[in-house]
Amino acid sequence: MIKAVYFDLDGTLVDSVRDIHLCLCTVLGRLGLEKFSVNEVKAMIGAGSKKMVELALLKNGIIDSCAQLEEVYFDFINEYSKKPTRLTSVYPGGIEVLNNLSEQGIRLAVCTNKPRATTDPVIKKLKLQKYFSIVCCGDEIPFQKPDGRHISHILKLMKLNSNQAVMIGDSKTDVEAANNAGVRSITVSYGYDDDVLNYPKLDLVVDNLKQVPGAIDEILSK
Repeated sequence: MIKAVYFDLDGTLVDSVRDIHLCLCTVLGRLGLEKFSVNEVKAMIGAGSKKMVELALLKNGIIDSCAQLEEVYFDFINEYSKKPTRLTSVYPGGIEVLNNLSEQGIRLAVCTNKPRATTDPVIKKLKLQKYFSIVCCGDEIPFQKPDGRHISHILKLMKLNSNQAVMIGDSKTDVEAANNAGVRSITVSYGYDDDVLNYPKLDLVVDNLKQVPGAIDEILSK
């Protein structure tokens, strides 16, 4: 029996890339650095905000500057946490599936590499906090997706076995984390990782969040 469902946030439950793009470009612009398109920023999302900032600096020719990385990262977090949802929305079917799963008594959690400082404002502004008993952010534990211990940590907090939970994500990072934790996964096809459908170890794929309950039923039938 599936007792819990864990959601990735960016690109899975919420479409946030335009706000991330806007905040990143604002910070880069202040420094006179090259800005990037929405699609270029989308390709940088997945491994956490600090990694995204590091990639943006590398693309600007800034290498091995830990001090500047920390400075730009801090500025980005500050900018994003103040203006988290100007252009962000829950994906179609998202609220419906959260209500559906909650009504079934399934416990819900967020498993994101996003830092706490920007995760909470997004969840709060979109009025999603009531659905999740646990929100586990990438800067609060020593291991992040694709490390399976990110998911295993939530399993431990919920006192569940790996066969009692499902991970829903949009990237190879999410799928690998689920596989490494021994948890089955559902991959959304509309997210930010354009190559995820070519990944050889996908369990199930859905084209929208309304299909999640049916995908869970399919997992249980196997």
